Amino acid sequence: MKQPREKGWYAELSEEKKEMYRAIARRTYRKHHAKNLEKQRAKRNKDREAWNAKAREYMRKNRDNYYEYNAANRFKVKRAEIQALCATSAVCEICGNPPKAKTRLGIDHDHGTGKLRGMLCRTCNLGLGAFKDNEILLHKAFFYLMKHKKVAVVA
Repeated sequence: MKQPREKGWYAELSEEKKEMYRAIARRTYRKHHAKNLEKQRAKRNKDREAWNAKAREYMRKNRDNYYEYNAANRFKVKRAEIQALCATSAVCEICGNPPKAKTRLGIDHDHGTGKLRGMLCRTCNLGLGAFKDNEILLHKAFFYLMKHKKVAVVA
């Protein structure tokens, strides 16, 4: 690694003197670093409940922004794409059910390409994930269900 050029009075010092100044600087840093950490902890812990309440209120007001921001980062797309996807889907694209109370539809994506496919309820999204997005396994599961489907007997 290239060493920075020394300037001024420091450049004229012998190597022993420079090491002495470096040692003093390290001791001073450690001494003040511990004090600063203690101050930060004390400030955080002083009124923990008030800070937590303020954070909860902020999160409640900005829940949709956080969701869109995190989803856009996770799937590496623009927020506008997430907003458009959320705006067009009110029900699950597989089962057609709306999301349960206090929940939202999940974003389904292709694990191979990373492309977004649509909005699904948690149950359908987990089901696709359990079959690892494999069409053959889904077909086998379908035929298995059809084979074991109970036929209602009409009396």
